[in-house]
Amino acid sequence: MRKERRTGEANADSDTALFAYAQKTPEAIVLQRFLVCIFFPHTRNIMNEYYARDISKKRRIVNKMKGNSGVPLSPPPYGYIKNPEDPRFWVIDPEAAAVVRRIYQMALDGYG
Repeated sequence: MRKERRTGEANADSDTALFAYAQKTPEAIVLQRFLVCIFFPHTRNIMNEYYARDISKKRRIVNKMKGNSGVPLSPPPYGYIKNPEDPRFWVIDPEAAAVVRRIYQMALDGYG
């Protein structure tokens, strides 16, 4: 005997899978990812590689734009602090500046 399927009924496993796939439920998303991994295993690697390259390209562009506009891309070195009014820029730290001047003076005097 042949089993008849009624539309909208989700009793059989295949019907449940197709119904879940058609919906945007968490089960459907898991099923979709599972099917993609089984039938197209290389797809995930390609997409991950594309994503990594895309993010890298965008970061390089942003860093280049910031560097060209004069915004530093790293924390300030010893002897500088972030400007309290605009933290994107550096100002000389008066306490550390005295130490840096002494270091350079000692180097000029032949101690370094």
